[in-house]
Amino acid sequence: MSVGSQIFDSDSSKKSVLEGNIVIDSGTTLTFLPRDLYGKVEAALKQQVSLKQIEDPHKKMKLCYDVTNIKDAEAKIPEITVHFKGADVKLKAHNTFIMSTNKGIIMGAKNAMCLAFAPAGLTPIYGNMAQMNFLIGFHTTEAAGFSIDLIHRDSLQSPSLLSPFDRVEAVLQRSFNRSKTLIIRADHHSPQSASTEIVPDTGEYLMRFALGTPKVETLAVADTGSDLTWIQCDPCKGCNKKSSPLFNPTRSSTYRSVPCRTEICNIVKNTNCEGSNGGCGFVLRYADNSVSIGDLALETLSFGQSTSFSNIVVGCSHMTRGTFSPGTSGVVGLGGGRESLLRQMGPSIGGRFSYCLQVPSSSSGKKASKMHFGDSAVVSSAGAATTPIILKNTGSLYYLTLLGMSVGNKRFNLESSTSILGGNIVIDSGTTLTFLPRDLYSKVEVQLQRVVSLKQIEDPHKTMKLCYDVTNAKDVDAKIPEITVHFRGADVKLKRHNAFIMTVKKSIIMPSKKVMCLAFAPVDLVPIYGNIAQMNFKVGYDLVKKTVSFKPTDCTTAI
Repeated sequence: MSVGSQIFDSDSSKKSVLEGNIVIDSGTTLTFLPRDLYGKVEAALKQQVSLKQIEDPHKKMKLCYDVTNIKDAEAKIPEITVHFKGADVKLKAHNTFIMSTNKGIIMGAKNAMCLAFAPAGLTPIYGNMAQMNFLIGFHTTEAAGFSIDLIHRDSLQSPSLLSPFDRVEAVLQRSFNRSKTLIIRADHHSPQSASTEIVPDTGEYLMRFALGTPKVETLAVADTGSDLTWIQCDPCKGCNKKSSPLFNPTRSSTYRSVPCRTEICNIVKNTNCEGSNGGCGFVLRYADNSVSIGDLALETLSFGQSTSFSNIVVGCSHMTRGTFSPGTSGVVGLGGGRESLLRQMGPSIGGRFSYCLQVPSSSSGKKASKMHFGDSAVVSSAGAATTPIILKNTGSLYYLTLLGMSVGNKRFNLESSTSILGGNIVIDSGTTLTFLPRDLYSKVEVQLQRVVSLKQIEDPHKTMKLCYDVTNAKDVDAKIPEITVHFRGADVKLKRHNAFIMTVKKSIIMPSKKVMCLAFAPVDLVPIYGNIAQMNFKVGYDLVKKTVSFKPTDCTTAI
């Protein structure tokens, strides 16, 4: 370590030259140094600091100063540098000294500033005070990868209680609201690997993970169109407390509020200084007038039994309003922005993640889809189609380049001016439908009307433009032509379940009818490649190579 310009090496044992001689620990406040090194640091501080020494009010610390009437006391503290192998970490006064009060019965109380280092008994520890106001990322290369569950809202594992008709009604409403949300975001400029389960939530796939210490398991929407990961916290106004328990930050030993006017608070978008106790707060407003408001914090996120990431920037929401799913606790930000979970995982996942979304059905509902991170997220080239990712503006959204579409052997190229530009459609796991440029959508719809022999019927939800009555139809899949999406360098062939959504037309007098509606819609601003079109594909993102790969896969059996 260095105190000002003085450098001190530890010579207490042969461990000083070996790898791994101090534990970094977010659960320990003070830093415990080898006894000989601590003695040198303390002696140097006594020589260089001109403040009046005082006895520790707690009878614990060895070096304290009276700073009762001292202005700018931190300026009187020399810079202390910790020399790790390959890294010099420069500490500020708040990393090296802890504030306390010396209460007197006769004399007035005194403000005390005590050295937050102590001599170690056995194992040296690099504590959390020394880590404050540092963004700390852990990279362990021993693990080959991790996976977590993705659960569909319609699956048997999901807490959703809606009827089939109401589920489709809700998903259509969310899709159109979502398309507006992405328009706002698009215009707004403001190698370990891992896997997790993904649970489908009628258009929204839910990620299962744990938060805090001790771990609290939760479900949140896996969203490649969002950056900040946020969850509902206790207390919470407007939160659904029945199907998803609220996270209580006061019960987690690893939860730390982010102060206002810090680098982290400034980096994260949509933040303010109106959080609890004057800390850093956030306000997320969505196009459908849904709102999430709360505090910005650092917390530990755990995936499965053995993979965890500490000091992840998260939002702790204390107020929600709008159309958030009752079965979820919040949103997992998988976008490309600086505060996204992927960016915070850093080199530990090598910029790679993938998912395989099941088609929601009673047969597939007992098994979750999977989301993979790192080495296990690689999509093999055999049978895969790969297209470049384009990042725009703040880099939050993943754009692909759409060239056109085919219905059967009839191809339609994009005519709008964006067709020759890179990045004209957003790929988004949080949007159900696929929104196409209006001219391209019209050609696809007209061609389907020509070649599909099923009886057309009005959409029961009054939302979709092309629907068919399939109540008594046999072998429906054979009546639907193959639809191909032509991205730059990649042709993705869609099956019926990628292009149509099933629903029900209710009748008071007549029996209910099974209805199949085209899961595409026209849009004038930002086209979106939604998650229905991605079902039964292993979709792999490589943010280092800046590519997305699609590989046809049975996601009910994919590992």
